[in-house]
Amino acid sequence: MDIKRLAIQLYPMEIQTSSRSGFYFPGDVVSGIVSILNKNININGLHLEVEGRLTFSAVQDANAFTKNKSFMYLTLPLIHGSPATQDVEDELKFPFEFTLPRDIPSSYEGKLGNIQYSIKAVIKEQDSVFKFGSTGFTVKAEVTLNAQDYVPMRQSISIPRSGIMADVWLDRTGYVPGEKIEFNAMIDNKSGKYVPGTTVQLIQYTMFNDGQLFRSVKEKKILWETKGRQISDNATQLWDKFPIIVPCVPPSRMPFVDITYVIKLTVHRTGFLNFNLVVRQNIVIASYHSPSCSDIETAKPI
Repeated sequence: MDIKRLAIQLYPMEIQTSSRSGFYFPGDVVSGIVSILNKNININGLHLEVEGRLTFSAVQDANAFTKNKSFMYLTLPLIHGSPATQDVEDELKFPFEFTLPRDIPSSYEGKLGNIQYSIKAVIKEQDSVFKFGSTGFTVKAEVTLNAQDYVPMRQSISIPRSGIMADVWLDRTGYVPGEKIEFNAMIDNKSGKYVPGTTVQLIQYTMFNDGQLFRSVKEKKILWETKGRQISDNATQLWDKFPIIVPCVPPSRMPFVDITYVIKLTVHRTGFLNFNLVVRQNIVIASYHSPSCSDIETAKPI
């Protein structure tokens, strides 16, 4: 007889030091229950397949194709050899538990690719027909900032013979979600013309890879943006510790995904042949601060 319902339920994490819910860290224990509802059911086999899979669109020799890679695969037998009997409520329940590997990446969803985790229940009845049910779950990788991520960064750029110069500096190069990036800039205009305006952006660049030969096209996502006013000739525009809140995004350092975060300043110029002045500063976004750098003053998460 056909199975009326098969459900995979994950138990919530029991955490005393955090309010997180709905996701797991690498190394966490995942537990739950498989429920099967039917009458007169006789199951000869039941196991779970736990998989982490990378899927992305790649280009090679001008040919586009989809690349798949299974980087984590676990099999958990729940019934093997001895048939299960139904309980008084016509529902069979099978608890399960497994530990996630510590070297797996965060879940990620993008236009060109994704990293997804799933649990599939595979059932064998007496007639050897397999029944499938699946559910997904989210992983957030734990990435810690290194000592060099706390070094301030400064960069000055000018376009030759343009009369426009931009000096940009950050309080440091590494952050965690919820913190404030202190953006500082001085744009000096001695071009003989007004500058129509400036733009500051926080941009995420993502490129998937299978750890071997194939890479995806780079994907760009603007996470935050603000505009500056026009700058008159012989005038200066200042950005003094302008706050940029770091959003909840995947960390910079992960297997199979090259994620780069960039603070970009664009000084717009008038005229068809006048190129904009652009200053880019790469930053690192991680999950935690380095314990060895706990004495460094950092902004409190919002």
